[in-house]
This record gives sequence, C-alpha cells and structure tokens, in this order.
Amino acid sequence: MAHVSEFRFLVDWEEESIRSRHRESLLTAAVLHLGLLVLVLISPAVLAQPHPVELVDLTQQGLTLLVLPPDLQPKPEPKPELTPEERERMARRKSLTVNPRDLAVILPPEPLPGPRTENPSAGGQPEAAPRGEGTRREPEPVPPAKEWAQLENLPRPAPRGESPLELPQASPGRAIEESLRRSQGTPGGGGEGGPIQPNFNTPFPTILSDTRGVDFGPYLIRLLREVRRNWYAVIPESARWGEQGRVVIVFSIQKDGSVPLGQPTVVRSSGRSHLDRPAFASIRASQPFPPLPEEFTGENIVLQFTFLYNLPLDYTGP
Repeated sequence: MAHVSEFRFLVDWEEESIRSRHRESLLTAAVLHLGLLVLVLISPAVLAQPHPVELVDLTQQGLTLLVLPPDLQPKPEPKPELTPEERERMARRKSLTVNPRDLAVILPPEPLPGPRTENPSAGGQPEAAPRGEGTRREPEPVPPAKEWAQLENLPRPAPRGESPLELPQASPGRAIEESLRRSQGTPGGGGEGGPIQPNFNTPFPTILSDTRGVDFGPYLIRLLREVRRNWYAVIPESARWGEQGRVVIVFSIQKDGSVPLGQPTVVRSSGRSHLDRPAFASIRASQPFPPLPEEFTGENIVLQFTFLYNLPLDYTGP
C-alpha cells in the first residue's frame, strides 16, 4: 500500500497586503477629515469678503450752525398811562369792593328760591290802606316783571285825617319808614293766629358806595318793595310767634341790574340759620334788579339791607 503525502495549501499569503491597504485607508480617511476640519475653521476668514467703508470728510460737507429764529409773535403794546381821574376812580372802586373773607360772618347755605307772588297771610302788601278804610281801597294791578317804572308811580292811599306822603319834604329813608308805619297799622301784619302780633321791618337800604351826585331815592323804593314782598313770602313760622333777630346783607348791583357771583353776603348774622336764609333768599329771588339810573356814571353801587324780626326800625343792637 502506497503512502500518500498530505497537501498543504497557503490560504493567508495576502494577509500582509490586506492589512497594509487597511492602514492606508484609515490614514487617508483621517487626513481627509482633518483637512475638512481645518477648512471649516478657516473658511470664514478665507471666504468672507470685506465690506467697503466709505470715508466722509466732514470738513468738505459745508456744515452750518443752526440757531433758533426769533419769536414772531408781536410784543405786547405798552399800557397807556392812567389819568388822575381814572386813578381816583379805580381807587374808589377798589375801596368799595366787598371781600367776603374780610366779613365777620358769611352765610354758607344754598339760596332758597322765594316766590314773587304776594302772600296775604304774611302781610306782604305794605302799600295797602289801614284797617277801617275799606271804602277807599283800590285794587293794585300786578305789573309785568320788567315794567319797573309802573311800580315807581303807583299811588298810595293815605290814612284818614292825614295828608299824603310828600317825598320832597323828607329824606327817602325817613319817608319810606314813616309810610310803612302808617300803611301797616300794626307792624308786620300777618300774625293774627299767633300769641302776639309779629313785627317784620326792613329799614331803608343804605348805599355804601359813591352815588356820583345821583338821587337813588325812587330806585331804592322799588328795590325795597320787591325785596320785602319776597321776604314776607318765606318768613319762618317761629318768627311769626315772636322770635327776634337782625340780619344785615351787603351786595353790589351792576349797571345792568345784575349781581356779581358770590353775592349777596351776610355781614351780620342773627345767629339762627332759619332767620338768615329768608333774608338771603329775598335778595336772590328779586334778581335781576332794574338797571341803575342812566344819569349814574359809575359801574356799580354797593347796598346794605337790614332785616328785623320783631325788632323796632331804630334797633342797632347785635
């Protein structure tokens, strides 16, 4: 039996070359990746294009300094100098102005509108004839609201045995007070239901400003008549039962008969608001007053009205 030798084949003779190629591939890949990394890092500096910068020479631009223009509004004209007469007139007007802060007592409550119609129970007809003269009583027509001239010339009946009132023989204040005493009979009137006869008086108004030589007698008589009528309509019941009080009110009347804002002002209070309010309301309800006389050259007059509750006309106490 013949002996057969075994064959041996070389199966890994290219193993060394394969390993060499594998190393070359890895090295090449590493170099490529490294190159790409370097390219990414330096690409902004290489690829970025610089922006052109324009240099401007400011000295060649002709710059100008701007200044605010002058004010185009016209300058106020100088005030003309006042004449001595105008200065005296302004000084007199300032001295006659009533300042509410300088007054001793100021009435704060709201004004109460008083009716302008006559109230027979309140004795609001000072021009009526006294008791016992019913045969000579004449009905007094109610004039329109603005026909003030009719009130000035209304005839007033005189009591029996006495002559009619003659204004030229007495001052306006004395004449109106005496006329009111005679026409009322018992002072005040309108309190027959109470325990006593009430006495409601309003002395003749006092002018606190310069009259410029004008006679305000007829004008004040019309004012007093209208104010008394409105006052009688709102007198409280406590005064008809004898409560006493004195209220003094000051206010200004303009050329057209209007009263400035913030007036009238109570300069002397009775100490009881229910007595101050009717007096205050009678002034407000009588507005607007008739225009001042045409011959009066001033701008306004300052009046003082006194309201007496159950006090005589010559009362001057607190």
